Amino acid sequence: MSRSGRRVMGPLFSSRATTGWKSLIVQERAHEAYVADVSVPAVDAYCLVVVTGGAAFRESWDGHRWSGAEYTKGSATLTAPGRAVRARWRATAAEPFTSAEVLLPYDVVRDAARELGAAPAAPALRDVPYLADEAVAGTTRALLEAGRSGDAGEAYARSAASFLAVHLLTRHADLARDELTGRVLGVFRGAVGRPASLRELAALAGVGESRLAHVVRESTGQSPGGYLIGLRIAEAKRLLIGTTLPITEVGHACGFTTPSHFAASFRRATGLSPRDWRRGYGIDGPPGTPAV
Repeated sequence: MSRSGRRVMGPLFSSRATTGWKSLIVQERAHEAYVADVSVPAVDAYCLVVVTGGAAFRESWDGHRWSGAEYTKGSATLTAPGRAVRARWRATAAEPFTSAEVLLPYDVVRDAARELGAAPAAPALRDVPYLADEAVAGTTRALLEAGRSGDAGEAYARSAASFLAVHLLTRHADLARDELTGRVLGVFRGAVGRPASLRELAALAGVGESRLAHVVRESTGQSPGGYLIGLRIAEAKRLLIGTTLPITEVGHACGFTTPSHFAASFRRATGLSPRDWRRGYGIDGPPGTPAV
């Protein structure tokens, strides 16, 4: 049950009920279009949630603040064992918002990490708040199809679990464990509220500009400029929804140098003006808010 008192809708499919798979658990859920605040209890497995239909602007609470992004079909989140999740979202597409949850046992990921040469005591994977990975999305779709057909046995589930564990460790563990990557991405997050040049960001991270660009591309799949704009837009969405700041102040707080730069960047990313985005959430802003 969400804190808003609204129900999070039930499963469309659950491997627990239909397949008897033990190597992983897969279930697909339909979600309400708007949930103001929901708490999901911790589980003793890695929880991979992949959007299977629709789209939503989803935010999570890290204990201090809300942060989020636009989640579309195929994008995902990964939560480590023992971590409760507090989230909120609003659907941004007409298609119903659905997601598949894949629970990977800790032992599967630990064994895969050992096969890849990780130290036995090293944490394999930590939380990754946003993944855009076709291999993860495709494997999840295949698991849902196999589960629904009833033709795939435990060997299929075991091989899929092993593949997901190795793939996540190979492609995404550095997002959590690599010190340089963490430092570089942290510099970008710290620059959201002010104008910043690539040269300045590289200096703050203690690397050259080409190295900075390589780290950002490897970890996010985006150029440094695209990644920073994405962070600024995500913060702007948070402020537009969660505050009544005038739109020009929202743009300034997110590092945009002029209202026109903010409006153009926001429209390019969302297809809407900042004011129309805010109105879509039932918020008009304070009197006198410019129609940016």
